[in-house]
Amino acid sequence: MTELALPWIAPEDDILRELWGRERAVDIAQRLGRTRNAIIGRAHRLGLAPLRKPRKPGARPPAKPITTPPPVVRSPEEPSPMPAPTPAAMPRRTSPDAVIRCEGVSLSRVAAGECRWPIGDKPFRFCGAPIAHRFYSWCSAHTAIGTVDRRRL
Repeated sequence: MTELALPWIAPEDDILRELWGRERAVDIAQRLGRTRNAIIGRAHRLGLAPLRKPRKPGARPPAKPITTPPPVVRSPEEPSPMPAPTPAAMPRRTSPDAVIRCEGVSLSRVAAGECRWPIGDKPFRFCGAPIAHRFYSWCSAHTAIGTVDRRRL
């Protein structure tokens, strides 16, 4: 069975204003015969400043805000960390209509450097042919199907 809260009376508000900030909310609640949450809620409705917990001696100071370092500006002479693939290393484009036949490799058997083009439904497999370039996940035939030559757009 829930009890109905008693309405606040003016003398209680005066005591709350007087003790707020000097004593803990729990101590004020015991004096007035109310709960800690009732005291905090009433103080908020009266516009009293929120209580700040005093720091314990030896407690860690508040964390400093994280700042991001400024972006690195490279001079034109400085090489980029990862060179762009040369045209000779790019996969040779085949016709998207070309028929690609492969047995497929299961997910647990596909290794680094093997084509990850999904094949079939049941069982689900991957192509497994050697990849076209180290920056790609597909063999040259699947790269031709899965990419768009932007120069032709």
